[in-house]
Amino acid sequence: MRSKSILAAVMVILFVISPSAFASLYGMHGNKGLFQIDPADGSYNTVSLNSIRSISGLAYNSSDGYLYGMDGNKGLFQIDPVDGSYNTVNLNSIRSISTLSYNSSDGYLYGMDGNKGLFQIDPVDGSYNTVSLNSVGSISALAYNSSNGYLYGMHGNKGLFQIDPADGSYNTVSLNSIRSISGLAYNSSDEYLYGMDGNKGLFQIDPADGSYNAVSLNSVGSISALTYVPEPATLLLLSLGGLMMRRRHRGKDKSFV
Repeated sequence: MRSKSILAAVMVILFVISPSAFASLYGMHGNKGLFQIDPADGSYNTVSLNSIRSISGLAYNSSDGYLYGMDGNKGLFQIDPVDGSYNTVNLNSIRSISTLSYNSSDGYLYGMDGNKGLFQIDPVDGSYNTVSLNSVGSISALAYNSSNGYLYGMHGNKGLFQIDPADGSYNTVSLNSIRSISGLAYNSSDEYLYGMDGNKGLFQIDPADGSYNAVSLNSVGSISALTYVPEPATLLLLSLGGLMMRRRHRGKDKSFV
């Protein structure tokens, strides 16, 4: 009965909110700034200049509608995309995570530590499991491709890799893609990756071969982490999938204490 009520509420919300309200990239500035960025042209709006500091990985959780960020020093935070306010999930999660992505098929966050480690992280409490300590190294940005179930990671020096979230194995997509990407997100609407270089550049990247186009060279600067929030129709499907997944494999309480 509760699940039906949730479904009804979600459908009402989707009916009254325009698609453009959700189809955006969200980027974190290293010094407390949260920005909403248009993937079409790189234009942006300031959400908050007083959000959580030093976020190195950002992911959108389609099951609860919040952003999740890691600060690189064991901290996992839940961030409201509306105003940038945040709650602490765990201050003793996995250390030195430089990238973060949300896997909508299993409901977990995935993070890489830049030194070949891939970790599965529970967004509820920040607990984690090691997936692999021998995955691809020096990954500066990570995104989950909901179309094929793989993670995609950018190496700081032009490399784009396809990574299996089950075991950390990987394939090289390109060694000649865009350099110095500090934030990566997968746009489920057009099936492209979007990356920011930390110096106002926003790029559209083909996950098939790593080729890229510049969307804007004058977007918001100093973005350290990036994620994508889909339009309402896609969001509904992801949310329902997440609801069924949570009922299937989790029995613990979801609330913070």
